[in-house]
Amino acid sequence: MQEKTENLDGWWHTFFDAQAEWHAENPAEAQVAHVPTGGWDALDEHKESAPVPGIWHERQPGYCGVVWYQRPFVLPECWNDGLVNLLIAGVRSLAQVYLDERLAAASREENGSYIVRFGRLAPQRPYSLSICVWHNDDSGGISGSVSLIIEE
Repeated sequence: MQEKTENLDGWWHTFFDAQAEWHAENPAEAQVAHVPTGGWDALDEHKESAPVPGIWHERQPGYCGVVWYQRPFVLPECWNDGLVNLLIAGVRSLAQVYLDERLAAASREENGSYIVRFGRLAPQRPYSLSICVWHNDDSGGISGSVSLIIEE
């Protein structure tokens, strides 16, 4: 099996969603799809930029709660036949991954690495990747690299 990788590190759109009404102390919340306060358009209206990997203390010292990360991606044309996975090498603490505004996976591993299996995606089509992170202090964030991997 051959793998190809596309690194997604760099500057991502971020929205520090201080008005989010959900809290991750309840494990069941991790499996429920959420929407940014103000809807998905709020990610465009309130966006800032933050580096991934990175933690919130670097951008918003003292912040705790929910932060939405978003970025577009397009698969290269040569990725036309294979299973696409997303590797998140580290996230603090609860993370939910959305592909085109649909919940794809959730994890509650503190600074853990995990893979989200997207399956087959069409090359040369724009996608929107959103990662919602909740943490109870300002050490939250996407603390490791983020990559797309195709298994052929």
